[in-house]
Amino acid sequence: MSSLQPTFAEGIELMRQAELVAAQAARSTLLIKPAAPNAFNGQNGDYRKSFGMNQAADAKKELLNECRAAVRKAALCRADRTSTADDSARYLESIGLPADALGNAAGSLFRGGDWEWTGCLKNSERESNHAHSNKVWRLK
Repeated sequence: MSSLQPTFAEGIELMRQAELVAAQAARSTLLIKPAAPNAFNGQNGDYRKSFGMNQAADAKKELLNECRAAVRKAALCRADRTSTADDSARYLESIGLPADALGNAAGSLFRGGDWEWTGCLKNSERESNHAHSNKVWRLK
């Protein structure tokens, strides 16, 4: 674990401290409440991001693993070994599920050491996504 990320215990302590300060602020008689402490704490933000992503991925572990296999297969069929979240959506629809069936777990689709971001973005081909930008990932 890098020095920028707190340990699990440190993360829990940071969250506990933030809850205590929030409770104190709620009891305050001030008309204007100050900004929450640690509102710009990147270390705490990284921890919360990882924690949330892990919770979402755990909740849909089997489906996420199926989609990971599908995007891997799609990448292996391409000379440049790339894939986007649209490949996962195509797979989900092919098995009779809505394209957004992964929900927040989709954020973990390319997580791990097997993929690297190419630095490129590609407009989504799904009409419902209104051409939003998808990261293009390359299988290592």
